[in-house]
Amino acid sequence: MLQVVRTPVGLRQGIDKAVKVAVEALHENSQKLKIKMKLRK
Repeated sequence: MLQVVRTPVGLRQGIDKAVKVAVEALHENSQKLKIKMKLRK
């Protein structure tokens, strides 16, 4: 499935940055959900 695409370095860095931000946001949301679940108990 992995295809080597010739992309400008800037675009690739932008994608990497976007992925990192998305992963961090997901991690934060999951942490908040865990805290909410603990508070409900």
